[in-house]
Amino acid sequence: MNITFKQLKLFVAVARGENLSRGAAAVFLSQPAASMALSELEAQLVQPLFDRVGKKLVLNDNGLQLYPKAIALIDQLQLLEHTFSQSSSQLSGTLRIGTSMTIGNYVMPVFIAQFMKVHPQVKLIQTVANSKTIIQELEKFSLDIGFIESDCSSKNLVAHNWGEDTLAIFAATQHPLAKQANVSLAEIEQVAWVVRESGSGTRETLEKYVHLSNICLEVGSTRAIKYLVETGDYLGCASRYTLQRALIEQRVVEINLPAGPIKRNFLRVIHKDKYPTSLIKAFVALAKL
Repeated sequence: MNITFKQLKLFVAVARGENLSRGAAAVFLSQPAASMALSELEAQLVQPLFDRVGKKLVLNDNGLQLYPKAIALIDQLQLLEHTFSQSSSQLSGTLRIGTSMTIGNYVMPVFIAQFMKVHPQVKLIQTVANSKTIIQELEKFSLDIGFIESDCSSKNLVAHNWGEDTLAIFAATQHPLAKQANVSLAEIEQVAWVVRESGSGTRETLEKYVHLSNICLEVGSTRAIKYLVETGDYLGCASRYTLQRALIEQRVVEINLPAGPIKRNFLRVIHKDKYPTSLIKAFVALAKL
């Protein structure tokens, strides 16, 4: 058996794109050359790796077994190349980070900026989406590491506490509840709400504490929620990280829950079969709350 680095890279690229043409382009091969290389890989393994579904190439059970092993081998080979092609302090390569919306827009940028100053030769790609999507992308090895704000029940991922966050329920200054010294949970639950979409870590945590019986709007960003709350008669919920300016400028008011503030953990998440490259280790060492 003589499996090559190029064959493994092609296999991973085709699996990610579910398409031979896109996979070939990703590793700079012509489509005929890619088709031949993939056929040779399957012949060496004496197993097909993909199911052909229309124009898509979808990993079958054999391909799913090879996929994480191929990625780990590629990571280790690239690390070996970097070790002997340059000094160990000059990291290079591509690091793919996934972040939930709150972390990605309000917490992570400072760490990315610091990391790029120290390691300017690294290409860093950040994906910002809700926590559910980040988990799904980590499971598919489309991301190297993720930072989310909800529970992670996936058996394929390993999660570590990364920091603590506080959620604030807030309203416009003219909202009736903003003028009350004491607000009951029943009042909070019955008024009109604008909330994040299902799959959002903020939405998931909020619903553990508050039964939302009057959701008027679901939106895909905290910025939209802040604008709708400021200009309407809704309650909203967001991380205090995202509300600091609005609270200081008194555009919104925090509504205190009778039981006290809502706490949650930020999580750092990685696939259990993901090889911990030097890039991952360096970023983890730097990005600490």
